[in-house]
Amino acid sequence: MSDNPAGTATHAITPELIQDVVARYYFITTDELCGNSRPWHISRPRQIAMYLTRLLRPDLSYPKIAQAFGGKDHSTAHTACKKTAKRIAADPNLSSTVTRLKRQILASTPASQTTV
Repeated sequence: MSDNPAGTATHAITPELIQDVVARYYFITTDELCGNSRPWHISRPRQIAMYLTRLLRPDLSYPKIAQAFGGKDHSTAHTACKKTAKRIAADPNLSSTVTRLKRQILASTPASQTTV
């Protein structure tokens, strides 16, 4: 039995799906999310998307996550995950936002749209 959320097939959740959901939530484009722009209104969602990618796709290494986000260095993905985890622990609003995004991502997977 797998340890993935809601029994969702892990590979149905792609970095691109996560990027799309996070970008739409924050009203930015996926190009902005994966680009090199550093303003907080873009870099913060990027960090959250990297965190969610690591959370929902633990099979992906930091280098693979970084590659999916515009070819960034693996240390960028690692730092984004650590920073986001700390922020979530300290900020209930961010925790709620990340939970909402996670639910949207899981609801967007093909496995969640099939009936039993």
